[in-house]
Formats: sequence, structure tokens, C-alpha cells
Amino acid sequence: MQFIKKNPNLRVQDELNVNNITRIHNLSFLVIFMEVFMIIASYIISIPSYYRISYYLLLILSIIFNFFTNNKFSYKKLLQRIIVNVAIYIFSIWGIIISIIDNNRGIAPFIYLINISLIVSFITATPLEMILYNLINAVIFFIVFYINNSLSYPLIINIVSFHIVLVIISIDRYKSITTNIEDKINLKKLNHELTILSTIDHLTGCKNRRGLIYEFEKYEGQVVFALLLDIDDLKIINDKYGHDIGDLFILNFAKILQSNFGQNSIYRIGGDEFFIISNDYSLETCLRKYEFSTREIQEISFVTNSDIKMTTSGGYLYNVITNSKDFDSIYKKLDLALYSAKRKGKNRLEFTE
Repeated sequence: MQFIKKNPNLRVQDELNVNNITRIHNLSFLVIFMEVFMIIASYIISIPSYYRISYYLLLILSIIFNFFTNNKFSYKKLLQRIIVNVAIYIFSIWGIIISIIDNNRGIAPFIYLINISLIVSFITATPLEMILYNLINAVIFFIVFYINNSLSYPLIINIVSFHIVLVIISIDRYKSITTNIEDKINLKKLNHELTILSTIDHLTGCKNRRGLIYEFEKYEGQVVFALLLDIDDLKIINDKYGHDIGDLFILNFAKILQSNFGQNSIYRIGGDEFFIISNDYSLETCLRKYEFSTREIQEISFVTNSDIKMTTSGGYLYNVITNSKDFDSIYKKLDLALYSAKRKGKNRLEFTE
């Protein structure tokens, strides 16, 4: 049923494929249980021998389908789709064969109808796939019954009506399930976008403290350069020239840091405080990048005829992150080093173990 053109929304189609594989896997457990029960029952009560043979056959096939539809083969999607299709049509044809034998013994062909109903209830396919599936099964059914000289007008009317009803039910089910899957996909996408937005600082475009904590675990076990720094005396600039000018200083401060250390290494912790973390460079290279940054920072000026020069102070470390959950203690050490730099006259960098 998967050989028809895929749903335009590939993510929905993938979800449907996974859903079908899971449901076929679960159905195989049910069939295995039923066949074991029927095999035991066949030895207790008197039933036709062809039933017992079919029970053994279905038990073996169900075990095979169960094995190939488990998570071990989830990476072999084509194989699993083939297995699903084979399972469906074997199950259907088995129902036709048993129904023919039953019909010859004067029993109505209800096994076939039960099989088709069970498959439709477990498989979600596109309307075109389901129409083709029902059409193929009905044609096979009519051909086999015609060859067996068992075809009659009432039977034709009943089987055709039965398949039409199944198609209508399956189309409604398909629309309901795909709508539900699309809603889930859109919700995941929206949640992902909201998560990203919640980690971005609106002024500078840098990631914020939440983003830093969220990504900090990727540095566990690695040697990193970590630097906590801020702008010296930004309060004086804000008080004298206004927060708009102060924001321009912060914005350009962030751009300079990003141009030297890379956009993904800079985080705005709050106010004019920034956190830099990198595992791409040696300590000497990182310190040179910091020197380049401070020179550019001192050249920033947004106020005409002003002698204000923006400087920065910070505390840094160069060490292995042994525990990514220990961010608070690392931050505290860097904050103490930053405070030490401020006490020693600002416009300087202090090292912390």
C-alpha cells in the first residue's frame, strides 16, 4: 500500500509510516496470541484440518513480521514497508482461501471480511492507496470465487458494498489522523521556535543566559576558554547621555566580540555583562582575540566632542569542564575574578583557576 505517490508533506508521510509499522508490530502480537490459542483449541475440539494448518502458517508469518517490524530495523524503512505490504496481502489472500474452503462447505465467507476489516482498522493509508488496496482484494476475491464457480450476484453486491464502506471509513480515518499528525508537527515546530526565541537576547541577537545554560553541556569533558566581562562605567554613559546611547555601546560591544570570537561563542548574561566560551582556540589565541576586541571597543564613540572611551574588564579561565551541571560555580569564580579586575582599576583581565 506504500507504492502510491507519497503525501506532499513528507514529515506527515514519515509519521504515518512509523505509525503503520508500530501498529503492524502490535497487531503481530495479537495474531501470535490468537494463533497459539487457536492451535491449542484445535486439539481440544474437533475442527477441520485446514484450519489447524492455517493457524500454524499464520503463527510462523506473524513471528517473522514481528521480528522485522521491531525497532532494530527502524533504519531499514524500505524493508519494513515491504514487510508491511507482504503481511497485508498474505493476510488478505489467506482470508480468501479459507473463505473459499468454507464456502464449499456451506459456510459464508466471513473470514475474508474479518481480515480486511482488521487490516483497515490497523493501517492508515492515503485515500488512493486504500481504494487501490480494496480494489485489488475485491478483484482477487471475485477471480478466485469465479474460478471455483462460487460467484453469485448477492455475493458480488455484498462484497462491493462492504469495500465501499471500508474505503469511506478509511478516508475519514486518514483525514482525522493526518490532521492530528499535522497539528503535532506544527506544535513541535512552534515550541522549537519559542525555545529559540527564549534563548535570544532581543537587543544584540546574542544568546542569553538561558541559551548558555542550555548549551553548556556540550562542553563537558573539553578544554575551554571562558571569559566573563562587562563594560566599565556604563552607568556613567547612561546617566550622562541616556540609555539609547548606552544601548548603542552594548550593541557594538557585542558585534565586536562576535567578530573576533564567533557568533556562537558570545552570550549576553544581562545588562552589559557578556560571557564568552570557546573550545576552538588555544589560550594564547583567545587572549589575542580579547586584546583585538578591547582596541576596537576603545574606538567606539557615539557622542560628538566626548572624551569617553569604552573599556572592559573581565575574569577568565582555561580549563577542562568536568561537569556541565556545575555552571553556577564556574560562573561564580569568573564573577569574582571580574570583581577583582574592577577593584584593581578596571580595563584589565584577571585569571581564575
